[in-house]
Amino acid sequence: MVFYRDGRTATVSLTRAGDPPVLIIATNGKPDGSLPLWWQEPCTEATARHPLSGDATTQSLAPLIALAHAPRARTAAVIGQGTGMSSHERSCFRRRSLEDGRGGCP
Repeated sequence: MVFYRDGRTATVSLTRAGDPPVLIIATNGKPDGSLPLWWQEPCTEATARHPLSGDATTQSLAPLIALAHAPRARTAAVIGQGTGMSSHERSCFRRRSLEDGRGGCP
C-alpha cells in the first residue's frame, strides 16, 4: 500500500502490484485506473519509449479520440479514471500543437 486515506465520503488507496509493476488507484475499494511505473519518469530525449498496455491504452487514447472528433474545439472536459493520464494527454497534445504544430506528448 503506497497511500491510503479514509475521507468523509470515500476511501482512496494507491497500491503497487503486478509484473511489470503498476500503481493502482482505488476509490472505496474499487480500482479506477492504473499507471505503469515508467509513467513517473521524466520525459527526456534519453527516456526509453514504452508501448501502451492495460489501462494506459484507454487513458491515453480517449482524449485523443475526442480531439480527433472536434479538432478546432477551444475547450474540453475530460472525465478520466482518476490517474490524471487522460487530462495530461489532452493538455499536452493541445499545448504542443499550438507551439510547434506537431501535437502529441513526447
